Amino acid sequence: FPPLAKQAGGVAKDYFALCRALIDGLGWTVTIMTPVNVAASGEPDVDRWLATGLLDHAPVGGVLASTRGDGIATILDLPSLSNIFLFARLLYSGRYDLCIMDDLLFRAAALLLARAFGVPSIATTHTDVTGLEVYARIVSMRVAWYLHIASAFCATVHATVSEVFADTLRVRYRIPVHAIWPRVLWSEQFCKPP
Repeated sequence: FPPLAKQAGGVAKDYFALCRALIDGLGWTVTIMTPVNVAASGEPDVDRWLATGLLDHAPVGGVLASTRGDGIATILDLPSLSNIFLFARLLYSGRYDLCIMDDLLFRAAALLLARAFGVPSIATTHTDVTGLEVYARIVSMRVAWYLHIASAFCATVHATVSEVFADTLRVRYRIPVHAIWPRVLWSEQFCKPP
């Protein structure tokens, strides 16, 4: 979630814009954990970063989620033992100064793991599933949503995409929102055609 058809690759484009800001703008080296093959992006910058070692792809298992009426999405299988062990191994290496975690279900354990290894984290919440048909229909979805929202307390910095949504999260769920993230959504780079 949100439905892949409605997003039309926007989330992936957002990640590339973020990588541009971190790699080309700040000179960082970035590791991205995703089930998506970033080498197949067709983006010249991504090819350059991969070739020079500025971007490292840590391939992880994913889950294809599909619901009647809400669409389809490929999501990181965060509860998977193999994915959690990979994440722990990366954190244990001591090569990381920051962990940026997207709007992932079941992220609380991973955020606490980052904290245990002394790696500060930025977690984002930008999806409101309460308007989806599946939220009203399936009890486990509502439980997962409230656990997801509670994970904001586990992050060093919890961020969202607009002041309006930040206010909604603060008032409706009483969770901390420290920042509006990512600004790249409105950046010149993000607004360029793919």
